Amino acid sequence: MESQKIHIIKLEKGQYLNDIEPFKSTGIPTNCILHKTVTGCGITTSELKHTKRNSIIILPNVPVIEGKVKAHHAKCKESEKILGIYKGIEVAHIKEYLESTAEYKKILTTPEGFNSKIAEVFQGDLQILLDDYFLLFDECDRLVKDIDYREMIAAPIDLFFQFKNKALVSATVLEFSDERFNDFDHYIVEPQYDYSKAIKLVETNNVLQSFKKLRDELKGQPVSIFLNSTATILSIIKCAGIENESLVFCADESIRKLRSLNFNRASSHLHDVEFATYNFFTSRFFSAVDIIVEHQPHVVLITDIHFAPKTGLDPFTDVIQIAGRYRNGISSLTHISNFNAKMALRTPEQAKAFLQGSFALYDGMLDIYSQEKDEGRQEGMRNLITKCEAHPYYVDGRRNSFMVDNFLHDERVKTYYQRFENLLSAYKLLPKHFVTTHTQDPYAIGDFEMLKKQGLKGQALFEEVIDQIHELTPRLDNFQIDFMDYLAYLRKTHPLWAKGYDLFGKDGVKKIGRTKNVLTNAINQAEDNRKLEKMSSVVYAGFGDKTKIVDESIPKLLQPIFDKFEYQHRATKSDIKLFYEAKRSTQAGDHVFKLGAKKFGAL
Repeated sequence: MESQKIHIIKLEKGQYLNDIEPFKSTGIPTNCILHKTVTGCGITTSELKHTKRNSIIILPNVPVIEGKVKAHHAKCKESEKILGIYKGIEVAHIKEYLESTAEYKKILTTPEGFNSKIAEVFQGDLQILLDDYFLLFDECDRLVKDIDYREMIAAPIDLFFQFKNKALVSATVLEFSDERFNDFDHYIVEPQYDYSKAIKLVETNNVLQSFKKLRDELKGQPVSIFLNSTATILSIIKCAGIENESLVFCADESIRKLRSLNFNRASSHLHDVEFATYNFFTSRFFSAVDIIVEHQPHVVLITDIHFAPKTGLDPFTDVIQIAGRYRNGISSLTHISNFNAKMALRTPEQAKAFLQGSFALYDGMLDIYSQEKDEGRQEGMRNLITKCEAHPYYVDGRRNSFMVDNFLHDERVKTYYQRFENLLSAYKLLPKHFVTTHTQDPYAIGDFEMLKKQGLKGQALFEEVIDQIHELTPRLDNFQIDFMDYLAYLRKTHPLWAKGYDLFGKDGVKKIGRTKNVLTNAINQAEDNRKLEKMSSVVYAGFGDKTKIVDESIPKLLQPIFDKFEYQHRATKSDIKLFYEAKRSTQAGDHVFKLGAKKFGAL
């Protein structure tokens, strides 16, 4: 910001930006980036209700638009009506609104809606749009954060710079590399009061178990969980046994995915929805949207860097935004996270060097392609170009600066989740936002071990499963109660290995190995020996102190005992050797077995 003009705006407790100049008189200045610092300071409301000009406000998604339109129309006059652009609102509706009695036209839209609908309405005379409307890009950090999976979010930018009056705003502005922002002024809000929130960081190796522990501590109090992975959300809901007490707020596509997995308690909007005890929110609801409820929920942020790397939350953006979503306040704020010490990382310098190398290679390939005359080689070059690492960073032949910013941002966030100390250090750089405490919550089996098992095969999988069963099986020196569901899952999915562990122990079953026939035979033999040991006391009592026995009488003596103990075997003469060291002999014309030492310790 060295070359740009910086304006400090001091905000007192209870004030809104509309109470302070220059916003009070003329609204948001043009060609500026407004750093709100805190959420809920009324900048969007000021533009909608108090600023006397036509405005278009670009918001990140539909739930935000729905909420702001509903809240505004609940109190406004007919001449103050606004228009929200979302599914069902077409070009004809926009034209009708522009001809309405609304004194100043105020239109709220997503980036996609701006390009496909609003620009279409003014296509005949684009200059009217550019000259007569103030364009505000709200929650502008999403331009950087979302561009990698939502390429149309930056589609309005080229037209944005052509507007006579324009601005960007967010409580968590990120730095833009697009040089067209270099001449923009920066207005930085500095609250003159303590706006910090207490946050507890939970360092864990098992996210699910740590959440279940927190759930038990809260004892049915309302909880809001922010987690950007519907698959992980559903896993937590099912494993925690809270299906009937949970509601998931996510995009329509995710709702369809959840329904295909037999979970129907999901919504893509907040209005006219009765909140549950456990409310889960994906990133669609991390910023901009106002959640207004009478209670003050416990807010839980979850990062599962092993199973869902995209759940890594940025303290400088995501966490600040999430902490401010509930307009009536919250009861507590907790961030539960695991960490991956083996995660590949790049320093900022390495990340920039990586991009520069990728771009140099890509540009070189484009140059070769442009000079190639052979049709076959051209086709091959096209295939190579589209598969190149740098290809997504180009739109219509121009490098997309927001994709570059996104890559650098993601690399920065990844570093926080390599080690707990990194995340803690990031929070400590935000002392005005967070008062941080932390705790460790370790478990015998962690998310890494569970994920590791999924990627293994053959002998490596066999040994890992045996190790995990051993680690979770209660013993005198190892009492585990947290993982009974997971232990049951391991035993159900690997029943032969589990039975081998029960009979031979960890080292014994590993020595026998995982080969099905070999392990099955060993198990059958061991189970037979266990049954024989149980029968031995009855056999020895029946035979008394005899030192020999006529072999013809052996089956008659053993068969009733076999039947009693459900030993599925037809007794034979030689079965006496199952219980005694015995040798066959002939004595006085009779065939007998001489009985030696007992094979079992029964008396």
